[in-house]
Amino acid sequence: MEKPLILFILPFLAAFALRAVLVAQGWPFWYDEIWTANFAAFPMPLGEALRILREEDSHPPLGYLLYRLWAEVWGLRDPMTHRDPEVEVGLRLLPALLGAGTAGITALLARSLGASSLGGLLAGLLYATAPAALVKDAEVHVYPPAVFSTALALLFWARRAYLPFALAATSAFYSHYLTLPLLLVPALGFGARGLLPYLAVFPWVLLALPQQLATLPEKSPFNPALEEGWISITALAYLPGPVFFLLGLILWSAVPASLYPRRTRPAGSALITFLAAWLLVLPLATGFRTFTLRYAVLALPLLFATSAAVFCRYFRPAAASVLMLVPLVAWGASFSYQAVLVYAAFRSPSVLALRLQETPGRVVVPYGAYGTTIKYICRECDVRSWDGTTTSLRGAYWVSGRGVLKVIQKENPEVWEVLMREGQLIDQLGDVVVLWVKP
Repeated sequence: MEKPLILFILPFLAAFALRAVLVAQGWPFWYDEIWTANFAAFPMPLGEALRILREEDSHPPLGYLLYRLWAEVWGLRDPMTHRDPEVEVGLRLLPALLGAGTAGITALLARSLGASSLGGLLAGLLYATAPAALVKDAEVHVYPPAVFSTALALLFWARRAYLPFALAATSAFYSHYLTLPLLLVPALGFGARGLLPYLAVFPWVLLALPQQLATLPEKSPFNPALEEGWISITALAYLPGPVFFLLGLILWSAVPASLYPRRTRPAGSALITFLAAWLLVLPLATGFRTFTLRYAVLALPLLFATSAAVFCRYFRPAAASVLMLVPLVAWGASFSYQAVLVYAAFRSPSVLALRLQETPGRVVVPYGAYGTTIKYICRECDVRSWDGTTTSLRGAYWVSGRGVLKVIQKENPEVWEVLMREGQLIDQLGDVVVLWVKP
């Protein structure tokens, strides 16, 4: 068996096995997944589909179209009229496969950037076990298709294959807007023709981006503020502790270190361009909070591949291997804590809605996203958005995150008092609680 095939297969198998564990949990869709699944499996005219993508979402269309094609091929239908665990598992298998493919591509990319064969293998395994990648690659969202096509474009760039690069880059641009700055330096490496993928995505940008930008302010509160988000971004983990923070810092340190060796300089420049656009330009230009770990997932293949190449360049083979093995072992050892727990926490409203389904009633939620999620599970529940009064709470279930309760305690002390004095804790999972408020 040739080494390139081994480099791809081993990370692919490891990545798919871990993602399959999450998919097999069988937890219900959460809000973002419900939106994507509804688009993928619910029959609708093409014109209506394009209108929804322009007016209700903030991403390009290719990822959604891919899920729709997958649903058509496997006969996955209409998850919004009844919850079907087979539809949930069936749709989640696609991102799991794409994530596994990204792990294999990361290994090949690292080798093409100058890492040793062992370094490339470890880079692929880093992506396979990275907590942030694991969580995103096991859910029905735009990120797995976007990361896969981006990694593929980077591999073709590193191998100087222009036409495959152009096709993969165009696919990436039609999957997520933040791939535009991430692939800019690689595109310029091909000269003027490298910009053709940017021209290819321009019609969609002209058609949809102005409307989509207008929806950003209402979505911004769902992302953490800078003082909270930067810790998770640095640690490359949703539950960042001191150890994970240090390990992430070591991997991110490869970005400036990559600017000195000529072979890794373009990769380092691409990462810096991405970070500047993501963390500086976009929030300053739009006011949108971008400080969330899920955007970092787009750059993980290039980050791990560049880290492997830099470590192999600056250190002896044994030391370079240790620098990559330590986070690999730490992430692998904490799989149940960093991946399974976070994966469940994201789906807290969905899992808690299963409890509400046992005794359905009136449910009051602070956000429409919570309402959509609960209604997807508990069809008989009367789900309403909170109107800001105590009257609407009485005789109803209250479902919210603890962060919302803290805001209410500060801004609506009367409501807080009612919730604490007359609310009975029914269940809790992760950050989300269910209270029954007496009539």
